[in-house]
Amino acid sequence: MAEYNASVPAQRFNIQSLKFTSHDGNEVLNVQSSESSFFSSKYRYSRTSHEPVEFIQVREEEGPMVKIMEEEGLQISFELIVRSSETKRDLTNLTCIHGSSPQEIDRLITREFSTDANFQNHHQVNLVGNVSFTPNEDERLIEWNWQYSPYNSLYYYSSGCPNYICFAEYDKRLNRLVPLQTFQFWLVESEQDSPPATPSFTLRLAEDGTTSPEVPEQHSLLTAAEQNPIQSPPLSNVNPATREVDQTEPEDGPLFRATILNFERTTHEMRMAMKKLIKRAEQLAQSHGMLFMCHKEFVGAFERAAKINPPAFKPFLDYYYHCCAKSMDNLHIDRAHLLRNSLIEPLRRIYDNDIKNAYSKKKDFEETSRDYYTSLTRWLSKSEKVSSADKAKESKFSAKRRDFELSRFDYYSYMQDINGGRKGQEVLSALTSFAASDYNLIHSSMAEIDSSRPNIIMLQDVVNEANKEFLLLRAEREERRRLLETSSRELDDQDAEIAAQAYRAKIGQDTSAKQGLLLAFSKPNSELQMVSKAGWHKYWVVLDHGKICEYSNWKQSLELHEEPIDLLMATVRIPQSFPRKFCFELITPQLRRVYQATSKTEMHSWVEAIQYAISESISLKGRRHSASEDSTYNKCESTSTISKALQRVASVTSPGRYSGSGGDSKDKKSQKPISLSKAVKELQISDQYCADCHSTSRVEWCAINFPAVLCIDCSGIHRSLGTHVSKVRSLDLDKLSAETVELLRATGNQMINEIYEAGLGEPNAKTIETHEERASFIKDKYIQKLYFRSILEPDVNIAFFNAIERGDLKKVIQCIGQDADVNYRSAIVESLQKGNYLIAELLSLNGASLNFNEATMDTLPARAQAYLMSRWTN
Repeated sequence: MAEYNASVPAQRFNIQSLKFTSHDGNEVLNVQSSESSFFSSKYRYSRTSHEPVEFIQVREEEGPMVKIMEEEGLQISFELIVRSSETKRDLTNLTCIHGSSPQEIDRLITREFSTDANFQNHHQVNLVGNVSFTPNEDERLIEWNWQYSPYNSLYYYSSGCPNYICFAEYDKRLNRLVPLQTFQFWLVESEQDSPPATPSFTLRLAEDGTTSPEVPEQHSLLTAAEQNPIQSPPLSNVNPATREVDQTEPEDGPLFRATILNFERTTHEMRMAMKKLIKRAEQLAQSHGMLFMCHKEFVGAFERAAKINPPAFKPFLDYYYHCCAKSMDNLHIDRAHLLRNSLIEPLRRIYDNDIKNAYSKKKDFEETSRDYYTSLTRWLSKSEKVSSADKAKESKFSAKRRDFELSRFDYYSYMQDINGGRKGQEVLSALTSFAASDYNLIHSSMAEIDSSRPNIIMLQDVVNEANKEFLLLRAEREERRRLLETSSRELDDQDAEIAAQAYRAKIGQDTSAKQGLLLAFSKPNSELQMVSKAGWHKYWVVLDHGKICEYSNWKQSLELHEEPIDLLMATVRIPQSFPRKFCFELITPQLRRVYQATSKTEMHSWVEAIQYAISESISLKGRRHSASEDSTYNKCESTSTISKALQRVASVTSPGRYSGSGGDSKDKKSQKPISLSKAVKELQISDQYCADCHSTSRVEWCAINFPAVLCIDCSGIHRSLGTHVSKVRSLDLDKLSAETVELLRATGNQMINEIYEAGLGEPNAKTIETHEERASFIKDKYIQKLYFRSILEPDVNIAFFNAIERGDLKKVIQCIGQDADVNYRSAIVESLQKGNYLIAELLSLNGASLNFNEATMDTLPARAQAYLMSRWTN
């Protein structure tokens, strides 16, 4: 605060003396100017009890700060000297400003004063008034009293907090506050700095009628407890501490940070409440003459703590203290001993060992988090080509990731323990133990409190059961922590598959939502080769309701980076050759966006989630479109055959690819094409039912590489299997080639299930009721192939090629299902030469290569060449 004193001449204003007094009028500290010189800024400190005065050095440039014990009703009496000068005599609007740092006072004087029209009403501002001088007066002594009021300081330390009192005057010409002088002191928070002197004697009635002090014996308390022991519990219908603690911490993100921030705020309030509670208990133990008043404050402190942490404190109030408060006003020193040993010491131990360490643990976690995300950015910027040096760096990064996860786990567990968890249970256990002992103590002299005895019994029994539960929770937590210590956090291929399956199982519960951390360019459509490592930024990406939203600055607050991306006309893919790992592309008609995930598992889960969201968006739009289309179609008559209808559908869904028998142009205008799903169902009766679950509801989808017609629920499971297993299309919304349409006409669900469900025995023997059963059955059917009918030939590839030569479509599907090589001896060329375009389409849909040289192309007929050319262009 040296800059304040330099801004105005020192002789204009000076703090002559200060006196700190407690709420009961006792003088705590007296501060006087150490020299008679008016220019002096040093002070002399003294106490009426002649006790030594303590100081604390916080900042070297500010000098030592005198230590003051925190008291409720702390009052400061100022003696201020104001002198007139030749340039300025009167003092206008003398103001006292209170803060916890020089920066905070500077902010109040400059920013708050200029922006707040009611600055004088600020809770940290007090108006002293104007000072006017008579013509013959040059100096005036002003006495001013100020009641200290606690406030939330940002600079709390383990032993207290700094306080700065600045006096300033209002300059009308400049329209600002001008600082005059500042006084600083340190307000002590720790009760260990001034331990209470608990009385060690008891006032008892002597035989001669006089009172004599006697030292109490510990066994007297035990005797009282033995005389009236607590026995059988009569009630068990209330559980004050149930096992409702969430043992699974969320992943690091906005939810986790918001949860931790709420815990930190509650912990700070809990710290202040427990500090007050311990102080009130000590006052109760030593204030026998004012036992009644202290007892009321004690109950009030408990009520405040119960509002902050009800599981730890509220049962104690509800089932004991509210019943006995009026009957406990006549207890004396025996109860003071009980308070000291059974309540104050356990609470102080919990407060000193756990609650006061919150700030240091927060600082350690933030440092570990900052170090980890810095290392994550560096690690993700490395190429997929791994050298020996990169392996060493990767091992260091794995260690930092493990340290971060352990630090996050420990900090979250610590905060849970304080906020209604294990520490709250320890508090409740200490309070319950005190309640039981206290009851036994007062039972001999106050028979009216017997009504609270059943509640105490119940509370003890329930707490004992809760303690057993928390022991189990602690064992589970230690086991999970050991797993975190031993795991490397790097998923191999098997772990990645397990994680992917877990996500796919979960996707059925919330198919349109996913969120997580992704890296991307600051601007869309950026060229990857032109962007440096610094061009990649971390965003919190949320996929919900068919849209993707990117949020920046997610650790502090969510800020939308760009407009949401609509997935209705989008596609997603994993690029083959990228210089950075775990990347995938999102392409829409408006933009091309490249994202980088934090792992291979995350990359695949994002791709699958986006694919599902795309199909869901298309399905929702298709339902609205089909509803309006069906209402129009019902008004006109369908005069075409099923074959012509299929041709019209193919020409509509794939213009220029299907050549039908044509017809009169007027007929084409007057006839409304029916949907492909309806046409297929009329041609193949088995296609009226889903190939997997046998449902008849919304059978509007197909897996074109099997091929099988599916309902919308089973199509979602097929999409989650990945495009390498099942290629899902909509019969009504997607553009299908003429060959694909003909392939669906030629097969049908009955043929497919004769191959893939041969092991089920009777048709429709399966029972599917839940989403998990549906997902499990489809994986068993198409991935594990538990019900598949295998061919008897020794070489599946030779049998596959012979079936192509014969044109046996069913045998070809069976061989492909048995993992035959679709490129064996250029099988697609053989099928095209024989003019079997349905088998060629089936091979193409199952990954057959279409890249042939000119010599091979010359051997094919013109239609086959056109077929291949159409596949190349698409």
